[in-house]
Amino acid sequence: IIPNTYYKLGWCYSRQKSYESAIDMFGRLISGYPKHELVPFALLLQAENYSNIGNLNRAIECYRRVLDLPEKKEDQKEIRDHLSQIENILS
Repeated sequence: IIPNTYYKLGWCYSRQKSYESAIDMFGRLISGYPKHELVPFALLLQAENYSNIGNLNRAIECYRRVLDLPEKKEDQKEIRDHLSQIENILS
């Protein structure tokens, strides 16, 4: 129940544009329940929220962590595209 609650709160904060609160909730899920099935999704949303507050380096870290997970192999092209866009902004 707790991981789902963190995810839902993070999602709600994202929708309200309370990006730092969303990052906190997703972080609690990721660090507290690293093997939970929602972790890949939490990392993606955390990356988006970091991008929204202008912390592109942290967004890149999140995208790279997702790419290292076996669960998200089918989404790798889209994730790599997001990662490439952010890296181009920073270069």
